[in-house]
Amino acid sequence: MMGEIKISGLSELAQRMQDIARKTRNQSARKAMNAGASALKEEIKHRVPILKETVPHRRKGTIKRNIRSKTKVQRNGQVKTRIWVKSLSGKKVSAFKQATGKSAALNPNDPFYWWFVEFGTAKMPAQPFMRLSFEAKKEATAKVIVQTLKEDIEKTR
Repeated sequence: MMGEIKISGLSELAQRMQDIARKTRNQSARKAMNAGASALKEEIKHRVPILKETVPHRRKGTIKRNIRSKTKVQRNGQVKTRIWVKSLSGKKVSAFKQATGKSAALNPNDPFYWWFVEFGTAKMPAQPFMRLSFEAKKEATAKVIVQTLKEDIEKTR
């Protein structure tokens, strides 16, 4: 699942970005994309289904607590932001197995099942939260990104 927000018709903004030094330009772009990602992450966290009560192998709010974002500026100058549900690291999985002797799938802090919630299974209907959030907030996210870029450009003048 991958969504994109493309902002077009901003040639004046692009020209001003070219005038700014590369480092400042990258910082401004990262700041703007992070601002957009924060707005989108809040919407995702608002929509994520939460268990009604904690059960032995699942903690309430595990998916919600593991939603992350990261922004990177690539060598060609393109800026990309990724929002995902972070799974447990290998160290945490190993530590759980050693401490309890149980399978890693029984770790209550592992949100590996987010995929089943988002897309459903043969026996469980989908409860999409990432796709719906993206569709609901893509225009607002684009506006936040553009506004943050404009503010940064005005500051550098």
